[in-house]
Amino acid sequence: MGIAADVSASARRCTTRQLEASWASETGPDMNNDGQQTVLVMLKNTGSADCSMVGFPGVQLQTAHGETWDLRRDNEKPRPVTVSPGEQVAFDITFLASTRDDDRKFAPDQVVITPPNERRNLVLDWPYGGALLDQSGATRPGTFIGPVNAAM
Repeated sequence: MGIAADVSASARRCTTRQLEASWASETGPDMNNDGQQTVLVMLKNTGSADCSMVGFPGVQLQTAHGETWDLRRDNEKPRPVTVSPGEQVAFDITFLASTRDDDRKFAPDQVVITPPNERRNLVLDWPYGGALLDQSGATRPGTFIGPVNAAM
């Protein structure tokens, strides 16, 4: 299981059909920690040819009751990457867990991911339980995403 490299000029754009999403680690964050935490999402090329991507995925958190939260992007500048068959790229989701009773809470059940420049989605279950501090209306929330990145 390899990690993608800098972009190749000959690779076609990665499509949702040839990507598979997964969590980078089976052990998750501490949902009782009130500090900012990060989890990595991996996008694996399941196709038979190199593909490339650049930018931020679209990420929407969804609750079991149908509430949604579209996550904002961080300020990091995206860099193009090429993903060979069987290799992966990563992006991070940085968040604040809700640890106090009086917090406004958002309890994700699923994470809907739209790869860069795509319209079709990949869906992951939120395996960590707990709730996030709901800052969905904030102009500078403590919960956001980073760009797709070859480096880990």
